[in-house]
Amino acid sequence: MGKKTSIYIWQITALEFTEKVWIEGTVIHGDHKQRKVHATWMGHLIEVLFSYFRKPASGVRLRIRTNTEEQTVKTNRKGRFSCLLDNFMPGEMQLSHQGEILELPGGYPYYFPQNSSSLEVVSDLDDTVLHSHTASALKRIYSILFILPRKRKAVAYTYQLMEWFKQQHIRVTYLSKSESNLFELIYAFINTQELPKGALLLSPYLKLYQLPKPKKGKDYKYNHLKTLLTQQPDKSFILIGDDTQRDMEVYTSIIRNYPGRIQKVFIRQSSFDRQREDYWQKLQATGVPAIYFKDGDKPGEAIGTLTSILNRSAV
Repeated sequence: MGKKTSIYIWQITALEFTEKVWIEGTVIHGDHKQRKVHATWMGHLIEVLFSYFRKPASGVRLRIRTNTEEQTVKTNRKGRFSCLLDNFMPGEMQLSHQGEILELPGGYPYYFPQNSSSLEVVSDLDDTVLHSHTASALKRIYSILFILPRKRKAVAYTYQLMEWFKQQHIRVTYLSKSESNLFELIYAFINTQELPKGALLLSPYLKLYQLPKPKKGKDYKYNHLKTLLTQQPDKSFILIGDDTQRDMEVYTSIIRNYPGRIQKVFIRQSSFDRQREDYWQKLQATGVPAIYFKDGDKPGEAIGTLTSILNRSAV
């Protein structure tokens, strides 16, 4: 019998679909008691930096047990695991490794049930909800390391949209290329801003040397959106993103491959050049209503159209 290794769950999400629950998470070597939330910028800096030195638990087998089934999964080289389970209720899931039950991380919900709304929202985070300066590696790294989550600024237009989604009880899922290292920073921002608490689908864990030029997979967002749509055939979607990465390109492909499923698209404009204009024109050519909003724009008219969409979908 092999020697037991000390590992803990860094992040986990359980997203309920029509017939299944999607489990996705990351496991790290070490002791979960090392995790701390800091109120000072120096403590925050040290904690965030330390996250890029932690070693993902690659190739370990986890046993996932619910009240209806039991399944064994193996983490990949970045400590990541994913699976689909039969529906279960919150509190009925247990993860273990080599017979030892693993504690689920606190501070943020892990289980996100479906609701009765016929609409779902999938939103990017960086430069869509949270000012992150993704177009500049140096500015992004500075924001991550030196600015406390409670002092990070929300994008005003998107913030008001999120308030409306929360009032209408529309489920929001955050699909971001932010690395899993930033899980605690991101949920602290969501908690502080009182944004809708949605599933955090983050990209794989990174090492420090990868931070300036992270490689996160070309089709990461597309594949996750594909799962969200195919596992929820009775839902329509609103997509929110920005023009600093590949959101317009990905959303255009999704609309073309899943006609009739996307009701509206919102894109935050950071700048405008020939390439962005080309992506925007291709997105508009799909026929799905889309808004290319700037900082300072007011979402009142857009919220009016969302109200109409919600009323039509409820009929």
